[in-house]
Amino acid sequence: MRSVLVQSPTEGAASSDKASPSVFRQDSSANGVKTQQRENSIARSCMRAYFFVAVWMSISMAVIMFNKWILAYSGFGYPVALTMWHMVFCTSVVTVLVRVFKVTTRLKMTKREYMRRVMPIGFFYAASLWLSNSAYLHLSVSFIQMTKALMPGLVYIVGVFCRMEKFSVSTSMNMIIIAIGVAIAAYGELNFDTLGVTQQLSALLFEAVRLMLVQILITRQGMAMNPLQSLYYVSPACAFFLFFPLIFVEYPAMMADAALVFDWNMLIFNALCAFALNLAVFLLIGKTSALTMNIAGVIKDWMLIFASQHFFGNKVTFLNYVGYVIAFLSVFLYNINKLREKKREQAKKAGGGGA
Repeated sequence: MRSVLVQSPTEGAASSDKASPSVFRQDSSANGVKTQQRENSIARSCMRAYFFVAVWMSISMAVIMFNKWILAYSGFGYPVALTMWHMVFCTSVVTVLVRVFKVTTRLKMTKREYMRRVMPIGFFYAASLWLSNSAYLHLSVSFIQMTKALMPGLVYIVGVFCRMEKFSVSTSMNMIIIAIGVAIAAYGELNFDTLGVTQQLSALLFEAVRLMLVQILITRQGMAMNPLQSLYYVSPACAFFLFFPLIFVEYPAMMADAALVFDWNMLIFNALCAFALNLAVFLLIGKTSALTMNIAGVIKDWMLIFASQHFFGNKVTFLNYVGYVIAFLSVFLYNINKLREKKREQAKKAGGGGA
């Protein structure tokens, strides 16, 4: 007669209960480790973004104040020559880095592709730099920063024209409010100069077209570039187009200026700052996003407005502040809407991928 050992239900339950606490502890421990890893990753990403924002803001402010001092106070009032010097210096440095030290690879681009894709960007970049630096001869740093609030509107208009942005009534109304705010700030400007304002607004328009061309080059034609590659290809094109206004506009005046003295130590240091700024711009966009740069740019503009009052004695009127606050709030609202739109697009893509 066989004897069969049968485990009672209570014994099985007891053994299961004895094993479950350790399993729960292991699961909770694993979840805790994963949560901690995610938090650390988010913290590192935030710190990295804050670092690049801080670097870009610091260098950008230094270059703007430096250029203003050179053009308006040092006796070297030649914006085309200064901009041309920046581009020649950037081209020389980045060529050595790419061709000699092989820091990065060169793209497989034919001469025809270069003429069709890069040269137009170089043209608009040259025009933007030339006119924006020329505006420093006629306008204060604080007022120039206030006019830069128009930049999102100009990019939006050019984007709609190039079919890179969708027309929206709410966005258009937002841009109109920004324009009204800048107009109020301009009306309250004590040292309003028609030539300077024309140069600055033209520079902003050329910059908006350049940004749209870069976006088309990257998104439509699939030609992504890292910071050094961008400088390697765009800087020579920019220098080429700056050569003509230098020869026909500024060179005769420079030859006739008996008091002109080239302080090469100052010019080399200024060019180094400009080179660092170009790298910082591409790094900021590459490591974060263009939207992050726009939001940080608004904060930088406020800091420059106050800094210019301290260093250059620029007077800012009550109407200046009223107009810029209106524009500032409208730009902030625009950036928030763009951020929400981007999140909706990401959620839609994630939902489509999950389906």
